[in-house]
Amino acid sequence: GNIDSIPTQVTLDGSFLAVALAARVSSFNEPWQTVFNLPVSGFAEIESLTPTQMVQLQDAGIIALRVEGDSAFYVGTQTTDETEPSTQQLSGTVQRQYVLARLQDVINKRVLGFVADSPEELAQKLSGEVVAELGAMVSEGKIAKYVDEATGVQRPLNPSVDVTAVRDRRDPTRAYFRACWYQKYPVLFVDGLV
Repeated sequence: GNIDSIPTQVTLDGSFLAVALAARVSSFNEPWQTVFNLPVSGFAEIESLTPTQMVQLQDAGIIALRVEGDSAFYVGTQTTDETEPSTQQLSGTVQRQYVLARLQDVINKRVLGFVADSPEELAQKLSGEVVAELGAMVSEGKIAKYVDEATGVQRPLNPSVDVTAVRDRRDPTRAYFRACWYQKYPVLFVDGLV
């Protein structure tokens, strides 16, 4: 508004909606949260798109807004990252960044500087810390529970299968690990017969 407290309408481009989206995502308390179907706030009016335009945006991996009356909702929360299915959802990318940051923090605090008597001892230390942190993230609900790929049935984290750690044979100051974990996915589509 202006000095006289008379409301002034301002037309903004889509970049302001992008900033609102970034602010919304950064406000989440959990890495698995998604903006899909959440209302957009802070805008009095948002120009709606045609159904054809909405499909084109979503097919291009662009987050769009569905306008219903006076409200707008985020839809098309897919990303353009086609590296793997888990990165095609915005919440999947956030979860991956969260898990990597948390594991890196644990490794920085509990593994870097550790002096092992053997390559096996270093591998056990690194693997143990990663397993413990992944288990904590599952218990806290930050990532999904582990699943048997063949049956789809929930299973416990298996340290010998889900985490691998080794010391570099040529450089004894370097170690590597691989960790498998399951992310949470939002339900985006429901089909049914009536």
